[in-house]
Amino acid sequence: MSMVGLLGLDDDVMAALAADRWPGWAEAETRLARVSEPARLNAWRRQAPRQEANEVLLGLARLAAFDGCDDHDAALVLAWLLLPVALRVRREVADVGQDHDSIIAGQLWVEVRSIPWQRPHEVAVRIRYLLREAALVECGVRTRRHPAARPLP
Repeated sequence: MSMVGLLGLDDDVMAALAADRWPGWAEAETRLARVSEPARLNAWRRQAPRQEANEVLLGLARLAAFDGCDDHDAALVLAWLLLPVALRVRREVADVGQDHDSIIAGQLWVEVRSIPWQRPHEVAVRIRYLLREAALVECGVRTRRHPAARPLP
């Protein structure tokens, strides 16, 4: 099953969810006010200046995080917006191990629910690094953070 299927991140459903919840989210998280048309959120993210898009991602991260607002719908929307990052990681590690979709999808969900939103950082860059690291470690590859990766059976 694909990452989209594993996480249930259908474009139309996620765009409608974002449009429906955005006014309440924007009240709770002022950084989201930068988006004037939440139904076109994904297109906006691709066209917005990098720093502006990152501010919106950080705002969603606070709403989505367990130690933030713990909002499941915000986590879904954040995962949807970060799906291109996850797909890129899948392409990067395609020649190592198998079943990357389930590994990366599971780790993406963990990261959107636990990303540190309290301090500024580039959300997509951090998620890309963490997803790649998790996929490699799961496949038994040693990394800088995990020098003693387990061998493949």
